[in-house]
Amino acid sequence: MKVKRIDYLDAIRGIAVWLVVLYHAYARYEHFPYGFEYASFPLLKYGYLGVELFFLISGFVILMTLERSRSFINFLYKRWLRLFPAMAIVTLLFYVGYYLFCEKWIPYYNLLPGLTFTEPYFYKKLLHIDTIKALSPSFWTLFVEVKFYAIFGGVFFLLRKNVHKSILFLLILWCFSIITSLVCHNEFVMKIAELFIYYGWFAGGCYAYLYFKTQIDKYLYLSGGITLVAIILSTLSKEYFVEYFITVITIIAVFFIPLVFEKVRFVFQNKFLLFFGFISYSFYLLQEPMLLFFIDKIHTAAGGVINSFCIPLPLFIAITGLSYGVTKAEIWIRKLIKF
Repeated sequence: MKVKRIDYLDAIRGIAVWLVVLYHAYARYEHFPYGFEYASFPLLKYGYLGVELFFLISGFVILMTLERSRSFINFLYKRWLRLFPAMAIVTLLFYVGYYLFCEKWIPYYNLLPGLTFTEPYFYKKLLHIDTIKALSPSFWTLFVEVKFYAIFGGVFFLLRKNVHKSILFLLILWCFSIITSLVCHNEFVMKIAELFIYYGWFAGGCYAYLYFKTQIDKYLYLSGGITLVAIILSTLSKEYFVEYFITVITIIAVFFIPLVFEKVRFVFQNKFLLFFGFISYSFYLLQEPMLLFFIDKIHTAAGGVINSFCIPLPLFIAITGLSYGVTKAEIWIRKLIKF
């Protein structure tokens, strides 16, 4: 059965991807020409919280997909079909593009983490090559997502589609991760525990889906409560915790307000947000490496003529166009290889 898209979730994806992109463009890298000049603005400074927004959406969508999948293999195939074609196209673009601009090839082993959705750490241990890294620093979120798909999907079907026990298992793994980070110093155990540190967000998204599906209030309370705990835990380590807390609540409210108040969903019918929700996956894959590679080149070419805040703007346009092309191509590829 085909999963019907929920428009307002696409719009939230558009918001989430722009939060991440603006963070990377203005607040993550001090070596950019403007340094941290704009990083004090909270939505830029904490734009990485767009990732948590993505994780909430994933919990929602993945549970919905699991309920409509015939088997674990069928579910994994759907996920692979959704993720791999765009990743393959982007990998090819980076591989060829790097050679054209730098006149040397990217080492083949740096292609492996992205194409297999597996952390470089695994390949460093397997191949004994310490220099292995993903083509984009942003790929780490995909490594988290894919393991969530495999673990949650496997448990869901192992428990004969028992939703509540499956979500409880996520919460147990989340608690294990939190406790381990506080008391354990074994590198291997800590690496295992790191896999589950975001599972509170996924569980919050799962309960949000159950509320969306049934309109039973207890699911909304569970979703909100678990998400609030995740927010508080993330706040404890922040220096400017009040500023951070206000910002993260504001960002996460973008997920919950249209979930609870159906009448405001028309706001999320904005064509700009829906468009970027449509291309959000390709946009996310492309954005950080292109920013890292071209920001300084644009600054040099501009020769100080344009305001420093405007330096990334041509890149935003270029990444948008390229992302649209990749998205259309990967949709065509999915149809071609689907069986």
